[in-house]
Amino acid sequence: MIKRIFAFAAAASVFFTGCDSLQSSLSEEMQAKLDEETGVPSYSEKAWYYNGVAGEDVSDIDGQTLLVTFGKKTAANSVTGKIVLTYSDETGTEVTKTFSSVSGYFTSDFTGYRLNMSPVTALLNGEEIPSGTAKVSVSLGGFICAEGNQNGRALSAFEAKNINVKPLFSKESFSYSTAGFSSSSKFAVTCNAPVSVAEGVTAVGVDSSSNTYMFNVTADENTVYLSPDFASAPADGTEMTITLSGILADGCGDNYSKKISASFSENLIAVDGIKDDNWLSENAVYVSDASSDGSAFTWDANSGDFTGLYVLNDDNYLYVALEGSFATTWSDGLAVMISYDHSSDAAYSSGSSVFALADTVAYGRETLMHGKPDIYLYHKPQSDELGVWVENSTSADDISSAVKYSPDGDTASAEFIEYAIPLSSISSSGIEKGKTVHVMAASSLHWSDGVAAGDVVPDACAGFNENHNSVTINFQNALEYTLN
Repeated sequence: MIKRIFAFAAAASVFFTGCDSLQSSLSEEMQAKLDEETGVPSYSEKAWYYNGVAGEDVSDIDGQTLLVTFGKKTAANSVTGKIVLTYSDETGTEVTKTFSSVSGYFTSDFTGYRLNMSPVTALLNGEEIPSGTAKVSVSLGGFICAEGNQNGRALSAFEAKNINVKPLFSKESFSYSTAGFSSSSKFAVTCNAPVSVAEGVTAVGVDSSSNTYMFNVTADENTVYLSPDFASAPADGTEMTITLSGILADGCGDNYSKKISASFSENLIAVDGIKDDNWLSENAVYVSDASSDGSAFTWDANSGDFTGLYVLNDDNYLYVALEGSFATTWSDGLAVMISYDHSSDAAYSSGSSVFALADTVAYGRETLMHGKPDIYLYHKPQSDELGVWVENSTSADDISSAVKYSPDGDTASAEFIEYAIPLSSISSSGIEKGKTVHVMAASSLHWSDGVAAGDVVPDACAGFNENHNSVTINFQNALEYTLN
């Protein structure tokens, strides 16, 4: 009898071992069926976005969760796990911190789990993580299926590595033009991720006189749009605080809210680094630049590529915009040159100027012949330096303090740069309404080999030597625009 019991136990042992082995070697079809019946914990996004902007203190903002989805109704059986955070501190040293205690809660339908990210956001206080960006790896366990014929079955542990931590909002302050204002006007709030908004969400703006303005809120891809629910445009110069709510990025939650600062101007262009519809109006002129001239000293230049140039004016400003990519180093710059129509100047009509962009045009150290620009603007984005010199009959005046531009600072991720030059500051150079100007722009590279031009727009107005450190400019082939 004892022998028979041992034999049965041995057979049972073989049987259970065989089941374990069988489960570990399920066919793809069988595994897919099991996953469908139980649900599988997953996080499909490459980044997790917190409710703020880079450098902002969000350490005490609630509702910062990472949404893990299962696809099936799920329950908890003593959730365990950890969050590993990696970031660069103020000295540039890489720091890793591990949080071994996790918490969270299920979504209302129990098919998702919102992992509390407050241990991470507690360090996003504007100082601990200067860049406002980091990486996290997350592991969770202790979930079971809570429906169907697999009810009670333990789910495999969840693990996701190297999720980028980024701010959801690109900035806190926005400028808007009220030119052509109507109920269909849209004021854009740019985000760093595709977003959606809860149905029926409205936003409220309050100006300095406590007047309130209601906005309907919609979203499309990476932009939240505010549509006015009031009849008259805010007065020129109005500044208000607008409270957004119900904003959600995939993989994040709960719905985020945010207060932004908004200024409204009756000028045609709001200088905020966003290409609004007025740049596409019939009054604007535009030239595309499909090719990159990007080389210098026989090396490929990676400091950006101009793809377009825009010019427009209203009663107060001459606007110039550059479109493309603008990755620059601290010493690289962007040069924008404007010359009015010197049709009576024989040298202008028959010649061109040869110069190294940064040394000659940007700083005005030499006299330029044959179409020298009446305005030359030099912008060093990384160091946030802006210089605008205006030529007239007696002097070169720097009007930098009067010029508006956006974005300022690091333009590595910028796609659109706007400049607004007051007409009142350039009228002495002959640039005024009714006059025709010629406009061009170039990237100015400062390398150890010397100064060179990486890209020029329009292509037709420039020629280069082999090293791109000498450029021939003919303003007659630059973008032509007549001020309205």
